[in-house]
Amino acid sequence: MYDSGLLSAISYVLVGRERFESPFQLVLPVALVVAVLLARFLRRRYDGAIRGLPGDELSAADLRSVPAGRSRLAVWLGITLVWYVQLALSPAEVADFVAAHGTLVVAAKYLTVSPLYYLAVADVVALVVASLVVLPWRLYNTRLTLDFSDVTGFAGLYGTGRLLLAATAVYYVGLTAWSAFLVAPNIVGTASDVSGADTVVFAALWLAGLLLYLAPTFLLHRHMAREKARLIRAIDAEIRELDPDGERKGVPYLTPNREDIPTLQQKYIELQQVRTAREYPADVTTAGELAAATLVPVLLQWGLRVVPL
Repeated sequence: MYDSGLLSAISYVLVGRERFESPFQLVLPVALVVAVLLARFLRRRYDGAIRGLPGDELSAADLRSVPAGRSRLAVWLGITLVWYVQLALSPAEVADFVAAHGTLVVAAKYLTVSPLYYLAVADVVALVVASLVVLPWRLYNTRLTLDFSDVTGFAGLYGTGRLLLAATAVYYVGLTAWSAFLVAPNIVGTASDVSGADTVVFAALWLAGLLLYLAPTFLLHRHMAREKARLIRAIDAEIRELDPDGERKGVPYLTPNREDIPTLQQKYIELQQVRTAREYPADVTTAGELAAATLVPVLLQWGLRVVPL
């Protein structure tokens, strides 16, 4: 209401524009609400992933502080600074904006409204970075103890895998919004203003999103595969210790003493449980959901530009 209502009304009265406000102005408050909802969704996934982590090497309180406080403030300052630099490098656009709204309203928008919007953006960006960069690296670097008794087969990292997908999906939602902004003139029937530079930037951002998902997935794969192999070797060594002949035979060549049979059965069950555990925090369903998330901005960027509505 402050931006689209109060400031637009002041601009309408002082400058005397023919139209109160462009219909596209409503996109801004809607985008703000969507950003807040995305941040809440991703924060729930992030907290759920932290609560579900196996082992005790990492502090839950420490992990929760990553996407909040100073980190979020730093992201907001960075985004706002880049935006102000962009304004300084685009005097013609600023002059047109001042001519349309008046100096007083433009100053209010630049000093209060836009930084407020960027607070919501910074919240989402901080959560995405924490989910796709900080958390996976800490899990890998601390050699987090995995839980191979996890019935999901993800060794205790099911929530982490879902978090990686959720953060990537949120990233592509942002990319989709940017693509929609670029093709908006085409959607309403006017000529498209998507330049070659925009296409190159889009391709780079699209590939960056894919890398942001694949890199932590591969990092966690290395940790899961390493711990799985280590535990298999340890259980196999314990089984071979049960060889009464001292020849360290393993299954199926081992003939244990009668009193060692229950222990052997238990160790063999453990061995099979570890062997069947996944080595990636993802599955076929995850791949399908990821493909769907990456496809939407591509359709907007190229499909709607080729087939005007």
